[in-house]
Amino acid sequence: MNFRISRSVRSYFDNIIDGKKFLQFDVYYPCMLIGMAAIALDEKASDYMDMTDEYPLAYKSSKAQIAGLLVATEAKIRKIKATSDDLEKAMLEYLDESENLLSERGMNTLNAYSYKGAMLYMQEASEAPRNREDFLLLVDQTIKKYIEARMN
Repeated sequence: MNFRISRSVRSYFDNIIDGKKFLQFDVYYPCMLIGMAAIALDEKASDYMDMTDEYPLAYKSSKAQIAGLLVATEAKIRKIKATSDDLEKAMLEYLDESENLLSERGMNTLNAYSYKGAMLYMQEASEAPRNREDFLLLVDQTIKKYIEARMN
């Protein structure tokens, strides 16, 4: 099981991914958050390439929160209440005891959120980001837009 990024998404973000200070995962993660904020995922990407099979060092301490966010988002979609036995079933479906805490289904779903989030980001952007600051600013604006839309 690998974290995966679409080749077209990777190419779009070439200006900001340098592999040392800003990793592919630094694009993957905010795009995943956009997808989750929009409650939108896309499992149809066909041009995926593997990034890594484990969280990069900077993200390792957040793996439980990311796994929990995945389960919470899926529970919201399925309208599962926190006190429901169905929540445990969802947790068993998306989580396991692997290093990443994600089952194969969980990893595939996380990748689908990231892919869709990247597509939503690109819809908002007038052009590919030229620097990390521009990227993160638009990520913030995009996430807020989808959160506000859900609240109204």
